[in-house]
Amino acid sequence: MIVRNAEDIQKYENKNAMRYSYAVMFAKCWFALISEFKKKDLENLKQDFANRTYVGEYIGNQACQHLVKYSRETIVFYAVVDNLSKKICKLPEESYALFKKYKLDTVRINSMGLYNDYDHMCDDLQREFERVSGLSISEEEEGMVIYFVLRHKEDS
Repeated sequence: MIVRNAEDIQKYENKNAMRYSYAVMFAKCWFALISEFKKKDLENLKQDFANRTYVGEYIGNQACQHLVKYSRETIVFYAVVDNLSKKICKLPEESYALFKKYKLDTVRINSMGLYNDYDHMCDDLQREFERVSGLSISEEEEGMVIYFVLRHKEDS
């Protein structure tokens, strides 16, 4: 689905409706979010989005709800991919700086630390698994996703 503005979404609503139904909901949510932006902020956002893919999850729609009933419909962002880079995605702190700049909702992020020792990392992962598996869905939402980030000295 490719759209330039909220009006373009209509082109997909009746044509092959099932195929585009989720994308239509996602797009409507996105355009509702950015409709609150001032013109200058929207132009800056467009510049920051150029040649990048922002990765997020659409939540809060009762028609396609997960295990947790969210209080509102939104997109929670968690990664940014530079489309012209060989790197898989930007470092988490770089992505979150962009999300914060535009007051975009984000998933909660927590660093478990830096590791030079594989066994120590495995021990910490086991403790985190035990902690999360003991929580209720209402406390920890739908669980967690772990990202492993390879850091180079120049990234620190």
